[in-house]
Amino acid sequence: MAHCPDYEEFCAVVARLERAEREIHFLKSQLMAQQWLSRAQARRALGISESTLFRLTQRGALTFRYEGSKLLYCVQGIRAYLNRQKIEPSVVDGRVLSALTDAHTA
Repeated sequence: MAHCPDYEEFCAVVARLERAEREIHFLKSQLMAQQWLSRAQARRALGISESTLFRLTQRGALTFRYEGSKLLYCVQGIRAYLNRQKIEPSVVDGRVLSALTDAHTA
């Protein structure tokens, strides 16, 4: 038999959910504030291979810079490229967030 929460329990659950949503929004904004991605992160966000990333870099399709010998890609440039490819903005956000949070690309 399913438990039906009383009003106080329901309000407590709603408050926890609202707090979790605020925390997620804050964390997402912090991640999205990152300006540059590594090559591995850029490949993940774009969903492309190393050779395709190299070709896009050579053609000037993506904004990049060097930090020492490390090649970094501008997040806004990647977003603009994906938008030009007619990818939905919510999908673009998901790809960038996935690239930023993937422990294997750090």
